[in-house]
Amino acid sequence: MVRDGDGLAKEGSGKRHGRRIVILLLVCFFAFGSIIAALFVYSLVHHYRATALYEDGEKKASVLEYRRALLVNPFLAVDCRRMAEALASIGDYDGAISVLEKLVKTHSNDAASHNDLASSLRLKGDFEKAIFEYEKAVDIDADFSLSWWGMGKCYLETGDPDKAKDCFEHALRCAHPDSMEAKEAREYLDKL
Repeated sequence: MVRDGDGLAKEGSGKRHGRRIVILLLVCFFAFGSIIAALFVYSLVHHYRATALYEDGEKKASVLEYRRALLVNPFLAVDCRRMAEALASIGDYDGAISVLEKLVKTHSNDAASHNDLASSLRLKGDFEKAIFEYEKAVDIDADFSLSWWGMGKCYLETGDPDKAKDCFEHALRCAHPDSMEAKEAREYLDKL
């Protein structure tokens, strides 16, 4: 009940007030839901644009679209990975590493995230950090052949053929026989 100016209670005022609150809550819920839907659509549009540009070989343009897609969800793993791959392909290893370091912070138990960071570090020539990230990847997934292969390449670059051999042998055990890493691991082992 609500009191009027004389302090007397008016019947029904509380019900009207309650209905107004419910209506206000419903309006807020639908408005908020519409905003979320619009942000989701925005992210998807830029994701698909970026993917199309990337596949057409327009790596620089795809980076901009991936950035736009990541505005809504900055930790969407697939977009982070593709953006980092596009950055690395145009020689911006520091940019790729920055994106992947953020991804690893939010996806610390994801072997693929550690592998992608390690690969960018290896391409930049930072072999010790790359080995550290490859080791994290194989700690999470011991059968991640791509990480074993990459770690082997790092050990070759740092002048440790024995460790490289162990990594390439492990990559062969884990990899599909027709995979790129299995073929290259065999080639490296033949040379060692």
